Amino acid sequence: MRVYCSYKKEFNEFLIAVVKLVIKEYGYNLNIKSLEEIELVNKNVYSYPTDGRTIDKSKIIVTSRLYELLSTFNIDQLKEDKNYISIKKTLYHEMGHVNDMTLFPVLYNYGFSSNCKEQIASQFWLEYIAEIRTVIFENWFDSSLCDDFVRKQWNCTMSSLDENFSDSNFAYLVKVMPYFMAGIRKSNSKDFYISKIKNALLTNFIREIDTELDILEERKPFDDVVILYELYDILNKFYKLFMQEYKK
Repeated sequence: MRVYCSYKKEFNEFLIAVVKLVIKEYGYNLNIKSLEEIELVNKNVYSYPTDGRTIDKSKIIVTSRLYELLSTFNIDQLKEDKNYISIKKTLYHEMGHVNDMTLFPVLYNYGFSSNCKEQIASQFWLEYIAEIRTVIFENWFDSSLCDDFVRKQWNCTMSSLDENFSDSNFAYLVKVMPYFMAGIRKSNSKDFYISKIKNALLTNFIREIDTELDILEERKPFDDVVILYELYDILNKFYKLFMQEYKK
């Protein structure tokens, strides 16, 4: 496997060491035989905030954001550092996607497709099950995403994955929601976080998604997109409700 950062030597050496460590400590849980490359790129390559992406089952990209926050590249001095733990968590999360691409090829094919209904539902579910695997990592729950989620208004007036990654964008809400749902469900903090939400429409959205996730959890593992049609119907229903409420 090629592991590299082409623009900064310190990042390159550190990444190689951390990837070896993550595979040694957590790789036994995953099938990543197809993985050929892990590349670290500058965070500014992407127009939206991200720490990692799985391009396909042969390549993972991680961004520099967390690496830029480290005070040292000495792993022995970083064991309690939350940014370092997040770096390992991100690698494990993305390796989980590689694993799942082998387990659920039909859903991933739809996730990368242009079939709107199947794509949206598959992406939501696949991100959710990948996040559930890692949301509590090394006995640490990083609540920052959930905290940030409930601070936002989510008065969505538009829907686009190409621009405006803010709480006025329904597509962005759907993009981050699997992470939020995995966080509040795995950490048993649903009531705590839902009580902080002032947007009644969003509260109803979360509760309906939560109920559907209970149903889907009972049916997993599965690789049949038809099982996700009810999830899509909920997403589509609330897209219409948000546009009706906020797009004046």
